[in-house]
Amino acid sequence: MKNWLVLISLLILTSGCSTQYREADPQVSSDELFTVIEEILSLGSPKFGALNFSIDSLAQGNSSIIFHARENAGRPASSVLAMNDMSVIDSSIQQIGVPSVALGMTKVDVVFIDQLNQYNEREFSLLLEWEAPDANNQLTRYFFVGSAIPGSAQFSDTMFQVEMTGAHGEHLVIRSNDLSEKYEEELASSIKLEIYVIDGGVEYYAGQISTMAGYGAR
Repeated sequence: MKNWLVLISLLILTSGCSTQYREADPQVSSDELFTVIEEILSLGSPKFGALNFSIDSLAQGNSSIIFHARENAGRPASSVLAMNDMSVIDSSIQQIGVPSVALGMTKVDVVFIDQLNQYNEREFSLLLEWEAPDANNQLTRYFFVGSAIPGSAQFSDTMFQVEMTGAHGEHLVIRSNDLSEKYEEELASSIKLEIYVIDGGVEYYAGQISTMAGYGAR
């Protein structure tokens, strides 16, 4: 844990022959970010299966860019995780088309990880945690944990996209137009993600994750 915190604090994770830095204004300290990731992995992963990475692998020198956002006084949780259809990330919701604003969210943490593994291959993971009243009006924590479908990540001149599996087995496509102007095939220092669903060959917009600050280096 100590090594991981040092890496995050310095924003220096190195790999390969180039070094790329993300300079954004994160909302949390390195300690808080580590706790967020650790809790989502420990509490959310059993429901969704193992990811392609672990905390230990991040700390052992693999190159990672981490994007994060949460609610604040001027930014309610439902505008951070601004979904038109929460069922694609919430296994407890069976009805299609339930928006995040209808859930009464009080807290949210969103984490998107772009990592190079030991084989120098890109791996992308999405970790979500939010708090909202359950059917008995008790505040409850909910999670979504997802890894990119291998080989699905694509960069064009104007867009990044990656595919994942939703909470009910949906085919999700996650896109961002926020690309780095400095590095090829890299995301910008702050990004927004749009989430689409492909159902029977038809694509529909499911929602978005609003601006996340990125930090780390490669």
